[in-house]
Amino acid sequence: MFELDFVGSFGLPAPTSGTALEVQLISVAYATADGGRQTDIVQVPLSFRSAPSAALATASVGQIGGTSEQDPPLWVYDAPHDPEFVTAWLDLIRGQATADPGVGECTASGHTVPGGLRLPTASGSVRVSSGEQSNTSVIVDDGVSAAIVKIFRVLSVGKNPEVEVGAALTSAGTKEVPSTLGWITGTWEVWTPQGRHGTASADFAVAHEFLAGGQDAWRLAVDAAASGKDFAAEARQLGQATATVHLRLAETLGTATERVPGQDIAPEVARRVRQSWAEAGTAVGPHEQQLEALLAQLSGKEAGTLQRIHGDLHLGQILLVPGAAGEPARWAILDFEGEPLRPIEHRNIPDVPLRDVVGMLRSFDYAAGAAIRENPGARVPATWVDDCAEAFLAGYSDITPGTIDRRSPLFVALWLDKALYEVIYELRNRPDWLPIPVNASRQLLGNTSPGTDAAATSEGKEMTGSARTERPESRCMWTPLPWAGWPLVRTTPRTRCWAPTLTTTVTSPSVRSSTSLRRYLWSPKPVPPR
Repeated sequence: MFELDFVGSFGLPAPTSGTALEVQLISVAYATADGGRQTDIVQVPLSFRSAPSAALATASVGQIGGTSEQDPPLWVYDAPHDPEFVTAWLDLIRGQATADPGVGECTASGHTVPGGLRLPTASGSVRVSSGEQSNTSVIVDDGVSAAIVKIFRVLSVGKNPEVEVGAALTSAGTKEVPSTLGWITGTWEVWTPQGRHGTASADFAVAHEFLAGGQDAWRLAVDAAASGKDFAAEARQLGQATATVHLRLAETLGTATERVPGQDIAPEVARRVRQSWAEAGTAVGPHEQQLEALLAQLSGKEAGTLQRIHGDLHLGQILLVPGAAGEPARWAILDFEGEPLRPIEHRNIPDVPLRDVVGMLRSFDYAAGAAIRENPGARVPATWVDDCAEAFLAGYSDITPGTIDRRSPLFVALWLDKALYEVIYELRNRPDWLPIPVNASRQLLGNTSPGTDAAATSEGKEMTGSARTERPESRCMWTPLPWAGWPLVRTTPRTRCWAPTLTTTVTSPSVRSSTSLRRYLWSPKPVPPR
């Protein structure tokens, strides 16, 4: 059961007559897996047309009005698909302008990075990315420059790390990430049963340099594993890129230490592991004693220097980008939003860089497993995953001198934390993929003596059964996934979830009539482990 409420809206000037552009904010309240209640603020950009548009047919939300001459019909579309909305959105960023406040004191302002790259216009090619994600990404290319504009569908009050971290890395001249070109920040009124409670602010969108011709590191790794090709050289470069980004983040956004050494990070990791085990333990097997022995080794261990990190790093977040004339290709790390459905205050807290390192090692393991699932005849070398892990760690040490100890209690616990989360995801979404994280967890917990090596294990070679890579699209399915007490909610991709009719006022400059509209919501979903 979902409770929807209209929060506010603001209009944007449309480039042509016969079109009205509006961004609406809807609160969505629902029950969480632990019996609590959660409320999300969802951003719903809409384009209203006085005549139907064949070019926008696949983005149609519905038709309103038409009941009388005073209430002419309007065709409503999901605005990110509309070049006129994209033009207005980019103009807001480019001009560092502020939209006129609408209903609920709702408005938005554009921002640019000083000395940044040119922001393209929407006069050229405009297309919405079809990849599965929590947000909507629009690729804009006017022939001179290109950008990918990410529109955050579920808003997080505060500064989105995708914006803050991206702008910091761009200002530092970091070549291992796409340049941030600008972003949009919005505000709206907050009401409680006691009355108005001030305003809230969140980042609505961010524009990055579009890296044309980039190859997905996940696909490169899976193909290499399936063909028996060594991937160690690429893994070493990925380690170097990861360490470079960590170094730049420490330089630009600073470092921190635990408030009480050994009492901040370790207890939180242990809590998450136990929380995940409550659901994943049945699939992994009777290893409670081993798990508690592992966590006992973690107790009181200091985390060392903390800093801002990626927070959700895996092969699917990295591209191999062609170099300019005479220059080699480079790896570019994307999407610094972190886990988008964790509270933003958690994502903005300095953390241990080891978390990103662990994410990459688990991703190499998933790549080996995916290679077998996609290619039943593939013969992944027995040492492929460990070779990638060793090379990645060596590359990391090329930039940040020192040795990453995979036998340390903190590293092992972070690795298990990630693997158990993967078990929960697969249990609820892709049970055919369970052998990858389950076997990894079993192998680790089967040997919890001091000195256990949290290496990836190539367990994907032992899987049986066909892969299930497609998900049903016939109905709206909601499956909460707990992460640190935060419900992750997913739906089948490209599924429209219709809400009860709400009556509101359209405040766009060219449309000012009271209308009833069944609102179209794209619901958040976590990306599959990679």
